[in-house]
Amino acid sequence: DFKIYITHAMEMMRNTYVNTPFSLSSNYSLSPGPFQTPSRWTTPQTTSKGETVCWERSISTHKSIVTLIAQSRYWLPNEIGGIVWFTPHSARAGCFTPFAVGQKSLPLGYTSNTMNHLDRGLSAFWAHKYLYNIIELKSNYMVDDVRQVQKMREIHVSLALQKTLDETYVSNGDMDYVENQYNSNAMETVTLFWKLSDDLMIKYADGFCNGGCEPHRLGYPQYWIDQVYIPPLDT
Repeated sequence: DFKIYITHAMEMMRNTYVNTPFSLSSNYSLSPGPFQTPSRWTTPQTTSKGETVCWERSISTHKSIVTLIAQSRYWLPNEIGGIVWFTPHSARAGCFTPFAVGQKSLPLGYTSNTMNHLDRGLSAFWAHKYLYNIIELKSNYMVDDVRQVQKMREIHVSLALQKTLDETYVSNGDMDYVENQYNSNAMETVTLFWKLSDDLMIKYADGFCNGGCEPHRLGYPQYWIDQVYIPPLDT
């Protein structure tokens, strides 16, 4: 047994059954593709080889519209004791951002979203959905880059901010200040995650690793090549 922290809940929401028999991104299988994506798109085919096509559905699925964690802290005033850690779309490429239940407004990036218009630079939903689809290019490489940014933002920024705002509200009861700080933090996250998509495109474009290392070709894993490569026909 161990005490559960908010970070454990975030990890659970990103679960794709790795290291279990149900893993969606295991090595040595063709289904995750060469870069081990856990995503499984809905297909028009309903059967294959006499069997029903039925992929495992992970907790961190691309079918998520929003992902949230409700945090209740009884020892604090109601206005700030209740926190919703919220990310649009899937937690895999999302960044959990805290909002207090006592807030009367939310930032525009989290309230002005539509499936039919990609509002670059503003939309929180599209910042995360866009990133999710960028990751599909080189999933097992890019996801590590994303996790570094998630950890930095969620733990070192948002959790630290939460602690500061708890103390501030208990001291002066200024809910407007708390709201402004949480909303500003959320929009900073949106800006950062839009930039992250572009940074990953630059780093991994055209099958290379171009950033944070000596530029080199990534190619394909050997087990995958062995299963799919067909030598050229003699001419």
